[in-house]
Amino acid sequence: MKFLYLTLMIAAANVFAQAPVRTPAQTSGSTANAEKPALTLEQYLEQVKTQNPEARSMREQLAKAELRLNEAEVSLSSEFYGRYNFLDDKNEATQSMAPSRIQNSTWRIGVKDPTTYGLTTDVYFETARNKLNINPAIANNPQFTILTDYEDTKAGVDIRQSLWRNGFGAATRAGVEMQRAASRIELLKRQFELKNLLLKSENAYWTLVSLNQIVRLQEENVGRAKKLFDWMQKRVGMRLVDDVDGLQAQASYEMRDLELQTSLDERAQLARQFNMMRGSQNDAVETLSELPDPTVILQGVKEGTNMTREDFRMIYEQASIGQYEAKAAKSQIAPQLDLVAGVATNGLDNARSRSFEEIQDLRNPTWNVGIQFSIPLDYSLIGNMRRSYKAASNAADALKDHAAFSEERTWHDLLTQKTEAQRRFERSLALEKTQTLLVKRERDRLLNGRTTTFQAITIEQNLSAAQIQRVRSQVGLIQIHNLLKNWEVRK
Repeated sequence: MKFLYLTLMIAAANVFAQAPVRTPAQTSGSTANAEKPALTLEQYLEQVKTQNPEARSMREQLAKAELRLNEAEVSLSSEFYGRYNFLDDKNEATQSMAPSRIQNSTWRIGVKDPTTYGLTTDVYFETARNKLNINPAIANNPQFTILTDYEDTKAGVDIRQSLWRNGFGAATRAGVEMQRAASRIELLKRQFELKNLLLKSENAYWTLVSLNQIVRLQEENVGRAKKLFDWMQKRVGMRLVDDVDGLQAQASYEMRDLELQTSLDERAQLARQFNMMRGSQNDAVETLSELPDPTVILQGVKEGTNMTREDFRMIYEQASIGQYEAKAAKSQIAPQLDLVAGVATNGLDNARSRSFEEIQDLRNPTWNVGIQFSIPLDYSLIGNMRRSYKAASNAADALKDHAAFSEERTWHDLLTQKTEAQRRFERSLALEKTQTLLVKRERDRLLNGRTTTFQAITIEQNLSAAQIQRVRSQVGLIQIHNLLKNWEVRK
């Protein structure tokens, strides 16, 4: 009987001897096939950017937004223009000098240049060919010199300065700033979308890596539970133990096997998502890197103040648009008072070349100066508009305050989550270390006959649970770090 008991004890010891105790470093270390390098995170993210149709679209949208960042300057750029007009005006023939038909063809080219302070200039060159049909008896009278076919040429500059409505360019500048803010919002939106996609992809990578490690741990756990179940079945068959002990071993094995199958199904689903993110239709995933070393995970990340993120900067820009819009609208309902002026030199001759020469002499100048004024008469409506614009400006200020508050609280909350995740990870490391030492001691006690097999298996299961908890807390800390990486110091 003693010999049988000793044989069973040796068999129990073999159950544990064939299942080595993994340290945290071993469960985090690389198990990649040496013949085929593991797919690194950088390689995977590059595949996502180049092979995922959504990512490619986001990159093109981002490139478009970067190129259109200065779109607001288009309204302030100088503009070359050209204009041609032909006129044919027929009238009843008379015995006076009034022409019975006038034909005119006018060419004009110039450069218009708007400014941000409400001044618009128009530098132009204009030439007009005029043909007049006059009563021949009058046109051929030697007492008169009548030009019936001549060229009228003019070169000059016209200016307009806004003094009240859009006074000195208030509405123009506000409109330009609105367009600039809208362009910045578009750029920030595209940057944030691409960052979020890459963040989601990175989290999927590390989650799949962690599931690979969890599956390996659970496979070892199932193997130990199966050996215990087989061993207990033999003891129950030999009537050395009660059948309850056999049922306990069976329940433990089935529970561990169910946990493994759940993780396998979860990993298969995540693998499909993992491949879909990089534009692949495969279900299988090649070997991946392992989770970073714990010492790397515990290294600090940026924890400064005055941090910001693209989504909050979009809120600031949206509030700025509201302020500029109210300012521009308020300026546009004011009375109009514009200063207009112009100066030109003229040339008139039968020959076009001669008319061109005459404008260079500056002997026939034309100049004009004037004022244009208008005022709205519906004072009740204008008063309501002014109050609405003030309310819009106040709402924009409140939106900025809300963005500043939310931004600060979100950053503080992320730092708190990072501290909590790091604390959980440190505790999981300490627990795994304690459980590892406890398993080694318990194995020695089992070999010396000082404990039961079920007690030793329970401690083994606790170690496996601690290792899985450490992996989950490790990837949770990585995900918090990834969120923090999306923030930057406000410029």
